Amino acid sequence: MPQMEQKYALAWKIEGPYLAISEDNMETAVLSLSQFQQCLGASQYRICHEAIPTDLGHGSCLAILFFSTTLEAIATCDTEVILLPVTETADNLGYGIWLIIEKALFSVTVLDSSEEVMAFAAFYDYPPPTAKESPANWVNNIAHELKVDGIHSLNTMFIHYFVTTSDYAVGCVQEIVKSLYGSVPHVDQILMCVPLSNHPDPAISDIFKPIKKTIRESSTQHATFYVSYRHEVSPVLHVRRAQMEDNDDLTPIFASQSNRLQEVYGDYFVAELIDSQDENHHALCAEKDAKAVAFMSLSSNVNLNLLNETFELKPFHGLRKPHPNDVLEPKERSSAKQKKSIGGDVAAQPVKESPEDSNVPGPLHTNVCLVTSNMTAAAQHLTSQMGARCRKRKTASSSLVLEAFDKQIKLDLTVVPASTKHDVSKSDCLMFAYQPTDTDSVAFVLSEFEKLKVDLDNSSSADHVDSDTMRSGPQMHLFLQLVSPSDAEVHSDPVQQLAAESSVGVVQAGFCDQKSVQAALQIILEAICRNLFGIQTPSSCGGDDNNDLSERSSVATKAPVKLAEVKPSFVPEYFGDSNCFCIQLFCIRPEFETRSLDLMRSAFECYPDKDYCIITVPHLVPEFHLLQNFVRVPTRLQANLDQELYIFNRYGLLPDFSVRPSVSADLEQVERLIGTVENKDRILADLKQYNEARRDKDGTPLHAFSACVNGGEQVVGVAIVRQEENIEYLKSWFNIEDLIYYSHHQRSEHAHLHHFVINPIFHHLTKMFLQEIMRLDEKSCLYYPVFDPNVQGPEVEKHTLVTCLGEMVPVRPRRQISYPIHMLHGNIPSDRVLKTIERFALYSINRKLVLEPKVAINARVVVVGASDTSLSFLESLVFAPHLKFNNVTLVSPHGIPGELPVSDEAREFLSTSLSFNKERLSRMALRSWVTEVLGKLVSIDRKARKIHIRSSQHPDKHEVLSYDHLVVATGLQYQVPHPVGLYGNMEEDEVRKEFVQPSNVFTVNDEYDADYFLFYVKTVLAKSPDHLVVFGSTIDVYSCVRCLLNCGIKGFRIILARKPLADGEPTCFNNPKVEDEVDKTLRAAEVRILDKCELYSWQVAPESNHVTEVSLRVDGEWEAYSCDAIINFDEKRVDFDAFKALNDSCIVFDSRVVIDSEFHTNDICIRAAGPVTKFSRRYHADNWSHANFYSAEVGNELALSLLRLFDPTVEVDEAEEAERKSSLYNLVPLYHKPKVLYCILPANMFYLDVRKPDLKVPLEEARKQPNFGNEYETGAPDGDQGYFMIHVNAYRCVQSITCVSKSPIRCGNLVCLYGKNEKLLNRLVSRFDEGLIPDLFAYFEEPWAMALFHDRFEDLMQEIRQILMDSPPAPLGEDPESMTSFTQKVREIIEENMEMKPSELAKVMGDFQNSGYKQAIETRLLAYLSYNYYHLPMYAKPGMV
Repeated sequence: MPQMEQKYALAWKIEGPYLAISEDNMETAVLSLSQFQQCLGASQYRICHEAIPTDLGHGSCLAILFFSTTLEAIATCDTEVILLPVTETADNLGYGIWLIIEKALFSVTVLDSSEEVMAFAAFYDYPPPTAKESPANWVNNIAHELKVDGIHSLNTMFIHYFVTTSDYAVGCVQEIVKSLYGSVPHVDQILMCVPLSNHPDPAISDIFKPIKKTIRESSTQHATFYVSYRHEVSPVLHVRRAQMEDNDDLTPIFASQSNRLQEVYGDYFVAELIDSQDENHHALCAEKDAKAVAFMSLSSNVNLNLLNETFELKPFHGLRKPHPNDVLEPKERSSAKQKKSIGGDVAAQPVKESPEDSNVPGPLHTNVCLVTSNMTAAAQHLTSQMGARCRKRKTASSSLVLEAFDKQIKLDLTVVPASTKHDVSKSDCLMFAYQPTDTDSVAFVLSEFEKLKVDLDNSSSADHVDSDTMRSGPQMHLFLQLVSPSDAEVHSDPVQQLAAESSVGVVQAGFCDQKSVQAALQIILEAICRNLFGIQTPSSCGGDDNNDLSERSSVATKAPVKLAEVKPSFVPEYFGDSNCFCIQLFCIRPEFETRSLDLMRSAFECYPDKDYCIITVPHLVPEFHLLQNFVRVPTRLQANLDQELYIFNRYGLLPDFSVRPSVSADLEQVERLIGTVENKDRILADLKQYNEARRDKDGTPLHAFSACVNGGEQVVGVAIVRQEENIEYLKSWFNIEDLIYYSHHQRSEHAHLHHFVINPIFHHLTKMFLQEIMRLDEKSCLYYPVFDPNVQGPEVEKHTLVTCLGEMVPVRPRRQISYPIHMLHGNIPSDRVLKTIERFALYSINRKLVLEPKVAINARVVVVGASDTSLSFLESLVFAPHLKFNNVTLVSPHGIPGELPVSDEAREFLSTSLSFNKERLSRMALRSWVTEVLGKLVSIDRKARKIHIRSSQHPDKHEVLSYDHLVVATGLQYQVPHPVGLYGNMEEDEVRKEFVQPSNVFTVNDEYDADYFLFYVKTVLAKSPDHLVVFGSTIDVYSCVRCLLNCGIKGFRIILARKPLADGEPTCFNNPKVEDEVDKTLRAAEVRILDKCELYSWQVAPESNHVTEVSLRVDGEWEAYSCDAIINFDEKRVDFDAFKALNDSCIVFDSRVVIDSEFHTNDICIRAAGPVTKFSRRYHADNWSHANFYSAEVGNELALSLLRLFDPTVEVDEAEEAERKSSLYNLVPLYHKPKVLYCILPANMFYLDVRKPDLKVPLEEARKQPNFGNEYETGAPDGDQGYFMIHVNAYRCVQSITCVSKSPIRCGNLVCLYGKNEKLLNRLVSRFDEGLIPDLFAYFEEPWAMALFHDRFEDLMQEIRQILMDSPPAPLGEDPESMTSFTQKVREIIEENMEMKPSELAKVMGDFQNSGYKQAIETRLLAYLSYNYYHLPMYAKPGMV
């Protein structure tokens, strides 16, 4: 067939139910069901839109590919040649309509009143392929040839795709263009590229006019360009001085928004403002058709001192002119800088240290000898490499140095084999790494140590020495235990013996990779700081948490973690003249709101000597269009001004903001721009690398971009991106598919943002900067990680904190499957999915989102308590992609959980619900959006909407915090016990007046408390002979006893005093087998167990405030014990300070905070949720409260109730809302997710309990209920196999799971079994009855079960339910409404007979197979497995077998 001159497109009419596209987007295929199933097993095709069936005859389901010639298309596959509308013409575009929408910068759909699509258009920031120009270079080639003034990439859009119904074409085009100009204020013109042989539709030509090109030969000769200008659709407003006559036009505009001004100042307040104009006060008016449509009142009288004390104005120099007396930094910092500047370059001149400078010591030096014994080759190589590295480097800056405590510890590490008999006496620190079986080397080190100890005893020593004098001989001895991967058990008796004789620290660590070696060295460094130099250090950060909680290490006698001191930010002092004016009043008619910025140029003309315009608005006022061009200024700590401050700089009006690739000449300007940025050296290093090689040293492409003004001469921003090489990892660990269709983006279109800095006065142009980066780099998605603050590593060092984080969208982390590698026989995900990367949260932005404005919410939301309910509530707020909460504060004694660098022992001390482990919290990065206030709520001023907080660091200091919405979710805490023999039935308030808590009475409520308590145990209690009383009946008493035993406390010293249970109250396990095994284990460890015990009294030593003796009443008998410590785990109650604050502020309190079904207390601005609450008595459900449910689910519902107030996408019909509330008035809300309890019991037995949220009933009584069902058990708690019990109710659904095992439990997997029908679990019941399941642990680790644990399995189940609820297609000639769905048929049978007869079941199953339901479900299942194959490679697909 000859080639055709005109542009034609090839369309496939869908004649089958499914459509597939080849991976190169160049070929499509129409598939029948059988072909579709075969296609799933092939690698060439993928199913578009996740195999959504095509709707026959529906045009939007057609896939369109474009080719240069018809011959080329026919050679590819069978096609039909059609002539396209000119707006669709393209060369080899390769897109379907869904891909056009996915990559469009802005797309619009016009709907009629019945929600039918009338028109659609897609806009891009670069020309269509018809223009034959690359996205990055079109400005240089096309814009310069068109006679359009001021055209550039940021103020121009191209229409790539447009379709409309012919009857309403003109109106649809007008609405679409008007929508674009209204939503994207910086766009001044829209261009359309049409081939020369075609002409636009008359509906388009009314708005788009042709552009004349230059006469010379141009690259645009093959196409005609048409343009639509903004001023033709939304004309620029004429701005002038306001006049008295404008009052009549402006008053209705103010009245339409609020009558407050009119009520306070009268009907002529606008006229009075206009009349009072002078040199400090001005009034502007914008008019259209000789009628005032906008008003702005300006004043230069601004209280700058108040603003400076309240807001962080340092980037704007306090809104004042520079003055020589300005104090910009604290005195100590400025004096240090002054010292450094005296004499020029200090490093270049030898300077003698004077006595005055002795407080700035040099590096503290220590020699460490690591004696290795029988180590693996890999470990030997790593440790030798580390030692060589330390010896090779001479300067303190390049040595292995610890710089966290204002001092430097320089470590020289010598690694020697034990066989060399190295002279270790010259070392300051001796370490020993050995195999547990290498007893000969242990004996050698023991003998060497005895010699060293004799020398040490003969030498004079002090507790601490300064940096100039070191003690002779070895002063500290740390012994590292080498644990090889093949050793299943650790034999540490020689080490423990050595530690007991010398009181040295013992470190247990794996020596299998460089990371573990570095972690061990960090522990050593901290120990050196404490022991040799007297520097107090925080405990080192524990290892990664995961769902199994299986990786654990322990470090003996570590100092407890301390809360970081939060100091008020320094307030600079400015003495210059004012450099700003303010907007007092502003109003504009809604239809002209997009032209708000037109008034700003005239506003600055009124004050030619001012650079800044400011405006303050109340917190509850939504951001209007003008504010979106301003920069919001954050408040200072503890600031309580009831206003938000926004700033605009006159240079923000510059029309020539542009972005270009960075050049070498930008380096000097960039260095000045980032002068105050932390880790600025990383930015400069990457920028130099880009200018030198355009790629990293490892070959990764590197791109740097500069944002410029003044014709590209002045750099005001810089960004550095790399190719995203870990996109498979991101896809696996984060829900990036919530934001994009992953299959529509090529791998090369994903980029990784490393650095992004922009001048604060241009911060409102951040999204333009991001948009240009993606256009110039031809990327469609940008990603940025926010690393855990306790994580260090090479990836962390490649990034700096970016200023565009607020414009990006946080991406939800995904729950991961815990893969039993040994059971999958190599069918596991690739290393790209399973590899270990430093923990981080992910932020992203893509082309679709770059022009979507976030709704800024300035309402002050204060959350009290860091419970699971609070964290779930905060997570729901933070991960709303279209909302941005600017004022969310968490009040908690110890901040956000998981962020303190406590030990793993402390993290595992208490039981947990597994809702928010450290891994998940690290991937949420709540600190990016939530302000932490360390303290406790002590009072509430409801009238002023303020709370008073007692600081955790300074208990005598109270802070004040204002709120608009207060959320109380403190949970319940263990309280300090009050012996009944001493205080009787006194009220709590009276007891506290005279009660002084003894220093050895402990309550542990979080990991911070646990870290301190464990430190006390190791340093104090371990050396004392008296008893430790663990009091209570909760599961935490057993976890506490385990930790005490693991810390070396002998069992005979521990007294477990269990409180008597109330009538009908189950034990904490509610399982006799588990209870008996735990008691047996405790008695074997010689722990004394006292049942039905009551804390009656104690004796306190006045001089030490220590309890020395405790009296217990045990089943009516009196027993007294000498006492070293009391650890209370009695029933959790409401924190007394929180109770006092709520009660004194007249919040209804009835043993708990009383709420309604919508979480409201009796104050509409105060909500409460979680175990701290109870429902009002009008519900007649006193036994039910949030404590009966899964707290994270409650927190999510709490967030949804608050989002109804702020989320503009939630349309609330007042009538429906009133009806909904009335229906809930007398109903308690129910939640459905299971309650989970996990802890580690004595003898290191792992315990998991998953059960239905319900009232607490003893197991024996529950078994008597008619719908109880059956329990299926394997193993025993004391066996190597472990104990596994799964309860299947009468409806064949899993209702509870109990596991006890000596090996770590795959908790994340097993929790997923809850609520599943047993037949979904591979016919669990029938297999168990047939004796085919000897071990339920192994059963659920088999490959078939992995799909059940996938995070998207519930989505699959929901889709299958929807298939069963849909009616099948009606046969020809029948009414479609006469067809009933499969679900409806089953329901009708059940409702009629309450059961299904065998004949009815056979008929239903026949209908299920013959009507296409079975095929549809199988197809959906295969699509699920194919789409998630990167997580589920253990399943075979059609075509593989």
